[in-house]
Amino acid sequence: MTTIRPPERIARHHHLEWWVVTAWGSIALVVAAGIAAAAGIG
Repeated sequence: MTTIRPPERIARHHHLEWWVVTAWGSIALVVAAGIAAAAGIG
């Protein structure tokens, strides 16, 4: 029974990670777009 609990925690943690990665990905895209725009303007 106790061996079943750790995988659940890992699964939940991994489930939380995907949206964190997605959020950072979108932030990185916005930052990259801003840098590209600044470089284009400069």
